[in-house]
Amino acid sequence: MKNVGSARKGTGVLKNTKPIEIIPYSYPWVSIMWQVSNWCNYRCTYCNDFNHGGDYKNNDEENIKKSLDNISKLIEVYKNNGYNHFKILITGGEPTFWKGLIPVIKKIKNLISNEGNFISINTNLSRNINWWGDNYNLFDEVIASYHPGITNCDDYVKKFQFLQNKIECVSRIMMKSKYFDECINIGNIIKNTCDNYYIEYSPVLSTLSNNVHEYQYVDSKELDFFKTYPLTEKKWKSLKRTSKHTKSKIITSDNKSKDLNINETIGNKLNTFYNWNCNIFENLYIQPNGDIQQSTCGQGNNCGNIFSNIDTQQIFRTTVCKNNFCHCGADIHNSKSSRIRY
Repeated sequence: MKNVGSARKGTGVLKNTKPIEIIPYSYPWVSIMWQVSNWCNYRCTYCNDFNHGGDYKNNDEENIKKSLDNISKLIEVYKNNGYNHFKILITGGEPTFWKGLIPVIKKIKNLISNEGNFISINTNLSRNINWWGDNYNLFDEVIASYHPGITNCDDYVKKFQFLQNKIECVSRIMMKSKYFDECINIGNIIKNTCDNYYIEYSPVLSTLSNNVHEYQYVDSKELDFFKTYPLTEKKWKSLKRTSKHTKSKIITSDNKSKDLNINETIGNKLNTFYNWNCNIFENLYIQPNGDIQQSTCGQGNNCGNIFSNIDTQQIFRTTVCKNNFCHCGADIHNSKSSRIRY
């Protein structure tokens, strides 16, 4: 393992102070995270049946047609309430195998064509390189998860190299204890062979659910890694990055601000917003069964179903957070503020 003793980058503004607020970087924006199915060709030990059970493939043509109509209605209701910037995150299961993916993304691109909107896909990158060659231009970002013990290293690197000078590519490396050195090696290969990359060394949580606990590692080498190593590394040499219209920043108790980095926020265990006021409606979560929920944390309203009817009256409400930890990047981005001032 190299550079484990190097200083943590990018977190200086958070030392010896406390986050008190998360606000949009420029304009109000909304995230729609759509788990388009729960079918996946991988079986990661830290995943669960809700994400890969396969009982919601959602490939019925009528469901796909209805989802096209309802995603239009959702975007329109946010526009009518002052939200003109959107980040659409498509996930699964493995979303690239959903039959509705391509028509839905084309529809969304037509609806949010103004500058600053952002379409991202969270994928295990297992689709063949020809599929990515045909479809990469539909997305602004590919979040390519590396799952050690399952992912073929050479195949993953080949596709990442192919995409990295075309669109923004994130390598989200799942730092599973058994394969820790392999995970470090993948990051080094990407850094040594790619001109454009964003690498996230992601702590593996005990389970993917809204009852998540802090990550737990026992090995001293692994604990030292999360304390001292930069949990995100990036280089953009030949690729123009997108605007910051769909990004947020942290305000700290000493009245300083810093771009919000989700991986660093979780890695530094700063993802606790218990008793904060939260604009929970700024992230809609569409579940594999089609239910539309305010955020992923289980605290918000149900707003209908993407495959039947939506209830726009239930969308706009705030909440006081009652969870010990905020486990989802999209939820962390929600505008929120501490009820205590330090």
